[in-house]
Amino acid sequence: MEKMEEHFLEHLARYGGQVEPPRPGLSERIIAAAAPVRQKSMGMLAMQIQEFLEDFLLPKPAFALAIMLMVGVVIGIGAPQSPPAAEEEFSYLDDSGAIL
Repeated sequence: MEKMEEHFLEHLARYGGQVEPPRPGLSERIIAAAAPVRQKSMGMLAMQIQEFLEDFLLPKPAFALAIMLMVGVVIGIGAPQSPPAAEEEFSYLDDSGAIL
């Protein structure tokens, strides 16, 4: 088994496809693509706020409006249908004025 694998690896090394050399400037292009690009010079706080806001995906306005409409309907259904009756006033004092 090992001899077969060894023979295969030797054959692959001798007759395997030739790997073309990389184009000139490949490393510089990789480094440039990996580096974050900032167009404007911003203060540290402004950069932190912008990076924080970039993490959130804002929904499309129609989608947000539909969601808010559904939330409003759910809240409206859950709300009491008639105003509550006037409740008696509660006091910690009894009729003589002493504290209960």
